[in-house]
Order: sequence, then structure tokens, then C-alpha cells
Amino acid sequence: MSDNRRLKVWLPLMFAFALALGMYLGHKMPAARNSDSVSFFLNKRSSLQEVLDLLKYNYVDTLDVNTIQEEAIEGLLSHLDPHSVYIPGRRAGGE
Repeated sequence: MSDNRRLKVWLPLMFAFALALGMYLGHKMPAARNSDSVSFFLNKRSSLQEVLDLLKYNYVDTLDVNTIQEEAIEGLLSHLDPHSVYIPGRRAGGE
């Protein structure tokens, strides 16, 4: 086999292997598993979202994240005028 033919066979195989390895390693990265909507290029999350993610994935006890989020929103709005209120949407459980 000539060198040119070997290159035509092995080069695409090496690229495919590198691509598959990169996808596998990217899937195994902690940031990819812990974040619900992290974009590769736009990794701008608020401090509040980072704290919620840390609690959600690393806190020792079980937490109701929805309750914590609602309480955080109500706490933020309590510093505004008395007419700023949070009205949560209906949940699927019939609440």
C-alpha cells in the first residue's frame, strides 16, 4: 500500500476516534451533568443559579428545589415596593 492510500484510510479513522473520544469525555464532565441548560459558548449563569445548582447536586439532605426557588423569588421581591408580588404557576399535581 502506498503512503497516500494509507493516509486516506487512517486519517478519517483517527478523526472519527478523536471525535468519539471528545464526545465521551464531554459527556462525563461534571459541568455537563450538573447543569440543565449550559451552553458551550454562553456559560453566563447568575450567582443565584450557581447556588441553586450546587444545592441541587451537592447538598447532603434531599431538597425541594422548587420550594427553595419560590422562597428566593419572594425574598427578592420583598425588597421592592409592596405591589411587586410573585404568583406561581399551577403545578402538575393539581395544587
